[in-house]
Amino acid sequence: MSFPFLLQLPYNSIKNVIKTMDIRDTFGFSLISKKSALLVKAIKLKVKYFTVTVASTLRVEITICEEITLTFHFYETEQIDYDEVPTEPPKDLYPPGYVVLSNWRNYEKREFTMKKWIDHFLKHLFPKVQFLDIHCTRSHYELMRDYFNYSDSINIRRDNMVLEIDLGVIPKILIRNFDLVETWFYLEMSLNELLIGNAQSFIYHEVSLSNKQINMFLKCWMKGACPNLKHTMIRVFSEKPLDLDVVWKGIKNQAAPQDGIGICETCDYFLQFKGGVNIKRFDGVVATVFIEPVDNGSFSVCDLNMFVDHR
Repeated sequence: MSFPFLLQLPYNSIKNVIKTMDIRDTFGFSLISKKSALLVKAIKLKVKYFTVTVASTLRVEITICEEITLTFHFYETEQIDYDEVPTEPPKDLYPPGYVVLSNWRNYEKREFTMKKWIDHFLKHLFPKVQFLDIHCTRSHYELMRDYFNYSDSINIRRDNMVLEIDLGVIPKILIRNFDLVETWFYLEMSLNELLIGNAQSFIYHEVSLSNKQINMFLKCWMKGACPNLKHTMIRVFSEKPLDLDVVWKGIKNQAAPQDGIGICETCDYFLQFKGGVNIKRFDGVVATVFIEPVDNGSFSVCDLNMFVDHR
């Protein structure tokens, strides 16, 4: 069936046909007109994971499910061969001459800037992105962050940035209203940077905090900091061993019941836990806290888990 003929069918019939299309045909159909884009949007395609890699070209990978991953390569003027190693520095990323989907098919939309391509992906094809993973240098990071402004969650990995130079972007990420922020490299964060987070859930795999800073973080949460927080997991690295007397100093707390299972719902998943220590925010909201030492050789390491407003 040709696309022009398809557009002559009744609305519901068009939607039913689109649902049976190969995803590459769906993408091509969405580029025909505003009407076709809205029809594709109406079937509510779901994407599991979104990865962006910036080098001499820009590569975007969209994981629909475990079995299907779409790869888009953006080129400014000319396609680089599959096995060719780029030698030129990164180029301006808009407008691309064309887009290649998984080396199978070319799509042209000459009037589309990079921003319009991304809008098309994320507004019409995949309006609900669960995870966004950006791999690029700082010179492109903020540009990419603004382009990919639709994700609920973001992962920040070691190969995204030259750490000594680029840690300044971290507070700009934390203050945004992501549901989930997850970092995968060692961070030396000030207490203020830790407290500006607006995410429902933040997971920091390596953070340098002292016993006193953990104490202050809990006290500030009790006073109203991080108001959106539902869950946090921080792997804390410290010069001194974990000292719970310092951590709990001046904090009114109570041992949580040991005879039940707590459930914390956040970011479309459920977390179960048992035991812990309860603390209360100024407005009566209860959080259950777990602070557990981790055997890590010569380092003093502990895991801080906090579950807020659970049932």
